[in-house]
Amino acid sequence: MEDEVLHNTINEVLGGNIDKFESILLLYQKPIVLYCYHMLGSYPEAEDSAQEVFLKAYRSLSTYKPDVPLFTVILTILHFSIRFISDYFSQ
Repeated sequence: MEDEVLHNTINEVLGGNIDKFESILLLYQKPIVLYCYHMLGSYPEAEDSAQEVFLKAYRSLSTYKPDVPLFTVILTILHFSIRFISDYFSQ
């Protein structure tokens, strides 16, 4: 998805068309789930973690700044989520 199309999609989501978030989800879902699986070692946990990451990304879209790639934002959310989950399971 090109940057301009992605920014338009984000604006549509922010404008109330939440169904458009699905195209963002589909764009990044596979790499996020695979990364979660690599870190957690369990596919069901990876899917749950990815779902949490996308939920957090959706909730934070209103603060999104177009000068930062959306994938970078999602990876940052993922990084902190995985650290929290890993710390929780290691206790």
